[in-house]
Amino acid sequence: MKPSGVAWLGDIPEWWEVDKAKRFFRQTNTRGNVTPTLLAATQKYGMYPQDRLEGVVKVKEETDLQLFKTVHIDDFVISLRSFQGGFAHSSYEGVCSPAYQTFHATKVIWPRFYSYLFKSGNFIQMINSLTVGIREGKNINYCDFAECLMINPPLPEQRAIADYLDEKCGAIDAAIAEAKKGIEEYKAWKKSLIFEAVTGKRRVGFFNAESQRRREAKKMKHSGIPWIGAIPERWKLARLKNCAKVFGRIGFRGYTTADIVNESEGALSLSPSNLKDIRMDYAKRTYISWSKYEESPEIKVCKGDIVFVKTGSSYGKACIVDDMPCEATLNPQLVVLKCFLCHNRYLNYYLQTPLIKYQVELIVSGGTIPTMSQEKMECWKIILPPLSEQQAIADYLDKKCSAIDAMIAEKEALIAELEAYKKSLIFEVVTGKWEVK
Repeated sequence: MKPSGVAWLGDIPEWWEVDKAKRFFRQTNTRGNVTPTLLAATQKYGMYPQDRLEGVVKVKEETDLQLFKTVHIDDFVISLRSFQGGFAHSSYEGVCSPAYQTFHATKVIWPRFYSYLFKSGNFIQMINSLTVGIREGKNINYCDFAECLMINPPLPEQRAIADYLDEKCGAIDAAIAEAKKGIEEYKAWKKSLIFEAVTGKRRVGFFNAESQRRREAKKMKHSGIPWIGAIPERWKLARLKNCAKVFGRIGFRGYTTADIVNESEGALSLSPSNLKDIRMDYAKRTYISWSKYEESPEIKVCKGDIVFVKTGSSYGKACIVDDMPCEATLNPQLVVLKCFLCHNRYLNYYLQTPLIKYQVELIVSGGTIPTMSQEKMECWKIILPPLSEQQAIADYLDKKCSAIDAMIAEKEALIAELEAYKKSLIFEVVTGKWEVK
């Protein structure tokens, strides 16, 4: 090994070449293609046909793709997303956005080797240090990249490294995909447990030993509402307003950026970003002045309250406040449930079910910013067991959901470890520190 003389590369095999990127690559600016396929930059697939991707804004049918930049197989494209690694290799013929920059190799290279190099963490950090900030990322200029010192191993080694990383990263990606699949299965299991418990379809061990009472508890009756169906005979239906009081920030008591203060100068103002799964997450915090906080005492949030999103893209989410880092209130997108006439934890679980999601969709309105009225929310139908059974259901679900959450956390930790290992492996191999046999 020898010092490369380049901070982000470190030591490299002594026979590897180091030179400026412009000695290996050249920028291209041609337009159009005999294969007029519009390509988009992706993290997973590199440059990929846009019409095969979901969730991508499509260009109008009358758009003249011959005005777009030419992309040939094995070209590289620089998008604007430097913080994610804005260099994408293309395995397709086509065209790309005029906002992108394209370049190709002027020497014989193995493109997949450089594809891995351009996605390595140290390379991305180096490029980020050269770029100019713009909204949602940084603008990468080819001319800056061209002056960067790069490595150029012998071609057989480039190919061997790429083949090795294809195999190893493929195995890691498969393990990550399996872990993510497991997480989705755990989440589905959790949702199913909650739904079955709060609708009486899963019998929770809250009855005494008397066989007669057990038999009575298992009897079902039709709720009279088609989308609810049968419920245990001893249970009843109620409206949300008969289970708790709903409070929201009244329009004229909203607040502006002028009311936002530093942490030590006011109260926490909860927003939809603070609702995670069925419990609160206080990682993101906004504070408003004490005078604004005191202006709406009815929406001061306390431990045991339930916070619900009524406006915005995450409408319908509910969380119980099981801990409080400080005094808190709501922003206008939320309402808070207080003064419970039922068990608050049972109600929180009930609010996670499709029975509420269905009722949410019935009353939500607005196109760009969906919202729902507080008055209509108060009329939602709630299945109510006797209070002792609500307690037992909540205790049962607390135990079961905590166990599932622990299993999800294990999977998430495994994914984080695998992703970190993959990043480390790629860098060690593409810079020659890990010898490929």
